[in-house]
Amino acid sequence: MSRKDRTLASNRSGQMLIVAALAIAILISTTVMYAYELAKEQYSQTDREISDFIQQIKLATRNMVASSLANTSNNAGSTAITANSAKISQLVRSLHLYEVSNLSLSPRNDSTYREGIKLSWTSNGAGTSSAYVDAVLHIKSFSTDVTARYSVNVTTTMMIDGYYVVAGSEKHVTLTCRAYNENKSSSVGNVTLYYGDNGNWIQVTDYSTVSYGNGTYVFSFFVSIPTDNVEVTAHVLDLRGIYVQANVTCCAQ
Repeated sequence: MSRKDRTLASNRSGQMLIVAALAIAILISTTVMYAYELAKEQYSQTDREISDFIQQIKLATRNMVASSLANTSNNAGSTAITANSAKISQLVRSLHLYEVSNLSLSPRNDSTYREGIKLSWTSNGAGTSSAYVDAVLHIKSFSTDVTARYSVNVTTTMMIDGYYVVAGSEKHVTLTCRAYNENKSSSVGNVTLYYGDNGNWIQVTDYSTVSYGNGTYVFSFFVSIPTDNVEVTAHVLDLRGIYVQANVTCCAQ
């Protein structure tokens, strides 16, 4: 074989080695990228699952707080929120979906809330039933370690104001009620009205109602009492079953 032929053969052999090396490199690179993408996809899937789990626990916490407030507001003095907080925390621990899944719930205690509950039913035309819980959710799996801190506040508020005009021997009372859930206008399930007469509360059974569809209601009724002013109280159940009461003094217009 001539030198030229040996050189061409050598070059061809070198080129084949280079091509083979490139092919191997490409194969390795492709395999590494596939493994990386697969791992990334798995981590991404895990992240989505944990994110969904956190949202579900937040929703469950809100439902528990609303249910506890409904129970307590209808049975003043109940400590349902403390007992229910312990139950839902135990439930999360017992799921065993992850290496660690722990939910710590703390009903708020401060100048406004006692054991997570505030019932403020005053005579200044406003009534509030509210529950507040602070939460820490810790989740740990093979690929992640997450601590989510959040708070849940459920509040039903009723604002009322009214006046009356003299109609012969009676007083024609007009009462406006505005309902709110978490400071947003909201419809209510039921409103029961009473007026004061000689130290007693008399239920209003004959009245007209106008609903504006945005949580605002106007009630009209007649009373026959000798006092200059008319004391009125509105007892309200919102659509979540939460009870709130508001009182107001209606004066002559």
